Parts: sequence; C-alpha cells; structure tokens
Amino acid sequence: PWDNALQEVKSGEQKFVWQHKIQRAFWRGDPTGKPYEYIDFFIDIPKYFPRLNLVDMAQKNPEYIDAKFTSN
Repeated sequence: PWDNALQEVKSGEQKFVWQHKIQRAFWRGDPTGKPYEYIDFFIDIPKYFPRLNLVDMAQKNPEYIDAKFTSN
C-alpha cells in the first residue's frame, strides 16, 4: 500500500514545484483527541486540547495557518 502512496507523492512533486508553494501550515482532522492533563480544563479549554488550539490559532492567523476540523 505504501508504494501507491509514494508514487502519488512523487507525481505531485512533479506538478507542484517548491518555489511556487505557499508558506503556510496546513492541517485537517477530527476535533477529538486526548487532553494533555486530566484536570479542570474548562477554565482554559484550548490549552488542554491541542487540535482546538491549532484551529483557534488558524482563525486568528490565516496567513500562516490553514487548519480546520473535518468532522464533529
């Protein structure tokens, strides 16, 4: 299965050269995840849920980060 994925990456590398890429972090994923610590995290939720924190930072800094949840 990895051979197909590697071929796909290599073919994309030919179509999109690094010099033309946008310098922006990109992430898509589920909002679920495990908090760093199990304490009263409702005081500061983003601190304990890194994915939520990333999406929040992306909304505040869209020129640097493109991060969104794909499902709920």
